[in-house]
Formats: sequence, C-alpha cells, structure tokens
Amino acid sequence: GRHISAISAYIQWDSLPLNWLLFRSERQDVPTPKSSGVLLFNVSFEIPEMTAFVLANSDQKAKRLSIFSQPCLLMTELVAEDYAIGSGYAFLGGLPELEGRENNAFAGFGRIRFLSYCEDDRVVSIVTSQLGPGVIGFSRSRELDGRHNETTLGLLDPASETIDYTRTTIDERICPRCYETKASCAPETCRNAQIYDEKRNMRLAMVARSKLSVATLEYTLSWIEGIWTLPMGPLEPIVCKAMCYSSGILFENSLKAVLQNEVASVHPPRSSFRFVKLALEEIDQILSLADEGTPTTTSSFEGKTSTTTDSTGSVITSSKKIATHACPDCAASFRRKYDLKTHCASVHEKKRNYKCPQCPKTFTQNGHMNMHIRVEHTGDKRHMCPSCKKNFPIKSKLVRHVQAVHANNRLSKAAVQ
Repeated sequence: GRHISAISAYIQWDSLPLNWLLFRSERQDVPTPKSSGVLLFNVSFEIPEMTAFVLANSDQKAKRLSIFSQPCLLMTELVAEDYAIGSGYAFLGGLPELEGRENNAFAGFGRIRFLSYCEDDRVVSIVTSQLGPGVIGFSRSRELDGRHNETTLGLLDPASETIDYTRTTIDERICPRCYETKASCAPETCRNAQIYDEKRNMRLAMVARSKLSVATLEYTLSWIEGIWTLPMGPLEPIVCKAMCYSSGILFENSLKAVLQNEVASVHPPRSSFRFVKLALEEIDQILSLADEGTPTTTSSFEGKTSTTTDSTGSVITSSKKIATHACPDCAASFRRKYDLKTHCASVHEKKRNYKCPQCPKTFTQNGHMNMHIRVEHTGDKRHMCPSCKKNFPIKSKLVRHVQAVHANNRLSKAAVQ
C-alpha cells in the first residue's frame, strides 16, 4: 500500500503530526469547561432501508470505520504556525445521556486524534483512531467549496506506515428548506445555496486575520455544522445532520462523562478516595496549626512518626505514616514506594500495559481492567441513580455521578449517603 504521507504533506518521517496521528506521542491535556478549544460534535443519520441492509452486510473493513460517524468531543492541544493538532473522545453508540435519560446503546469511549490545516485556501481535517492491535483508522475531510467536501475513510498499519484500505466520497450540503421539502438544493434553484459560499469566504477571512494557516475549532464549527447527503454509490444516499456545541446542557453532560472516565482510568475509586482523604487530613492539620498560631517544630520523614507542638508547648507525637515517597515530576507524594511507581507509570509515563481480552481497550492497572470487564462485558451494574435511573457498578461511581450531575438534587444526595 501507499505510505501514509500520501494523506498529507505534513505527515513526514518522524514528524510531530505523524507521531501524533499514529498514537506514538502522548496527549498533553484533558478538556476543561473553561477552555475555548473544546467542541462537541453530535450527529444523527437517516439511512434508507435498503442502504441500511447493505451496510449491515458490508465488509468488515468498512464496519470498523464506524467510529468516525459517532458523536465526539474534540479539543485543540497545539496550534503551530501552519497546522493544529488535538485529541478527543468518540461516544460509541451515541451520547451517554439523551434528553435527561441514560442512553442504553452507549458503549464507552474511543480515543481519537486530529490534524487540521489549510491547503490552497481549503481546510483539511484528518482524524485517526486506534481500532485494535496494529490497526489505525483514519478519516480525511477536505473542503472543496461552500457546499461540498471530499471525504476519505481508510485503514493503515502503524508499523509499516502504509495504507491498507480507502473509500472516498463527495459529500454535499443541503439547506434546511430544501431538506424539508425534498427539493433540489442546486444553486440554480435554491437561493440559500449561495449563502454557503459566502460563509466560506467569511471563514477564509477569519484565517487571514489570524495570520496562521490553521483551521480552528471555531472555523470547523461553521464548516461542518448543517445537513449533508453522503452518497452510497447506486444506493440511496444517507442524510447526516451535524450539530456543534461549545456550551449548554448537552455539552456540559458530555464533558462531565469524559472527565469522569478520565478520573476512573487513572485512579480506581478506592485509591482515589484514599488519596483525597489523606490530602484532606494533611490540609486540616495545617489549617488547625495555622489557626492556633503554632508552627510545626519537627517532622520525621522516615514514614513512622511526626511531632508538633500544641498551644501549651507540649509535644504531640503521631504514629500515622507520612508520605515519604515524592514524585519527581509533580507535587504528589505517597506513603508506599509501590504507590509512587504506579502513579508515575499511569500519570506521567502514560503506560497502559493491561489489555482487555474482549476488546481493544487498555488500562494502567489490572484492577481497572477487571472492573471494565465486569461492567462492560458482563453487564454488572448494581447501583442506580434515583434521579436519572442511570446504573453504576460500584457506589463510589454513583456518588461521583450525583456530585457532578445532580449536585442540587436532595433526593439523589440522600440516596447515596
């Protein structure tokens, strides 16, 4: 097959875009609510019956690329002079919550990465995802004009950096009026069709003002949002409705789901609780000493005892173990060397050595993998939220859900006490 550099001139040997899209370099961030570089894409499809039948019986290669038709949360991580890279989360099976109710079809998250840039005054966006061991899927969308995109879906081998499979279509935008009346949306018959070329010129002016050849998420929002027809050869085309959000309930709930998943993937509920509990105890001790105006006189960092003085000058000895193992890369410290080693491997080195035997997902700890198997592959969900009826495998996840989603709901808070 062809080398991956055929997709883009920016994907050269050992370049940052190449290593990023092939998941060889680690992500730098997780999305935050206040970040302007975070955008939620939600999509819905209208698939004719015969088209759906053919797709259901299509080859496995085409089926594996379905991740690129899922809703996703994207964030920009680096804006260079002539390109931008970022990462995101695909919501497999749809968003976790739809209209305030749990989406039973939601099957977890898929990690994706993207590269975007301008080429001959046309935006190109390349998205990749690890579909399994030794297989990466990609989607390349190129803006042709205000109403048409060229989209290429394919599979590639990250080891040899070669493309194994591709399928290219020309997608066409239609205006809402023509969609409702099922009329032709050609420029000769629809006045609204001309508006899209005007919007494209406005987007190009936006890029010119920024003095960078980069398509920001703001540009992408204006470009992608709308109603598109996706040709399927001799079959009836698929209609895709794409909506973009940077705020609102749908955006906030999706962001919370992603953040909860990030917390659970780095720290299991028990260790997270223990880590927070120890930190709170240390803070309370420091604050109590500050209120009394009493400095700490001595501390033993051998992990066994610590001594302070109270307001009378008496020495207080505590036998509680102190965190003696400090992380060299951040402010965290641990009482056991094993905990420090686990922290460094999962948080800073991003090692995910535990692979689920039933799906491609990987984990930083064996306990995380076992919990994933129990929840995702055995359907073991024992704790139900009284407000939205969403189920959770362990009580700590239910508590975290209630605190994040139903913070002001007394019924939910009382139920998890």
